[in-house]
Amino acid sequence: MDIKKYTTRLRWSVLIIVAFHILYVNFFSLIFKENSIPQITDKYKSLFVPAPYTFSIWILIYLALIVYSIYQLLPSQRENSLYDDIALPLMISLTLGMWWAITFQSEHISISVVALFAMLVFAFITYKTIYTAFLYNEASKLLLAPFSIFLAWVTAASIANFTVWLVFAGSGGTFLGEVVTSRLLVIATMIIAISFSVKYWDFIFPITVAWALIGIYIARINETPSPVGTPAFICAIILIAWSMAVIFIKKAPRVIDLPR
Repeated sequence: MDIKKYTTRLRWSVLIIVAFHILYVNFFSLIFKENSIPQITDKYKSLFVPAPYTFSIWILIYLALIVYSIYQLLPSQRENSLYDDIALPLMISLTLGMWWAITFQSEHISISVVALFAMLVFAFITYKTIYTAFLYNEASKLLLAPFSIFLAWVTAASIANFTVWLVFAGSGGTFLGEVVTSRLLVIATMIIAISFSVKYWDFIFPITVAWALIGIYIARINETPSPVGTPAFICAIILIAWSMAVIFIKKAPRVIDLPR
């Protein structure tokens, strides 16, 4: 097959998958009122699930993915092989996102956990591929932004979905109890966000996770005292402060044992 034709088909496939993902995940619930994602989430309510408004971040993620999908099709970007390198993991990640929606709405919660964690893996592969290109001065760091938000939110969503599964399985949050388990997961989420930020010197990832943690605080705000909401709020403030530090502290990227 001609390489140019393959590249063109691959990139158009990205745009199609992005569009199909957005249409399916958002309009399925509008057409089929029963077993919508919010209904299933509310049915197996977890202390880790954030307030509904936080999911509006998907609007930003979808807009960024649409802009990216169109940009990679421009004639001026035709020779940039990076877009071909990330096309497959990105499409797999988005396809797994649709699989997650299908399994979650069908109340196959255990399978949905596997789907979302697999989606997370391929979202990370996409991010890491772009980051490697950035280290070699083959991509702008600006290109990382939409995929950083995407990866961060899928990370938070994966943990939230896991806690929904705990409720679904009737474990009550493991032997530790739901409150203690939720607190530990909040702290673990903060540590993951900071660790990722230190590794890739990325301020967008932790601030996106902070958005999710603030959502958990808002969801639990009427509880007095708030055994999960308060730790979530504290961890969110720490992540916001850390993100500000990353913005203002300049750190030169280094190529360390990256294979070619």
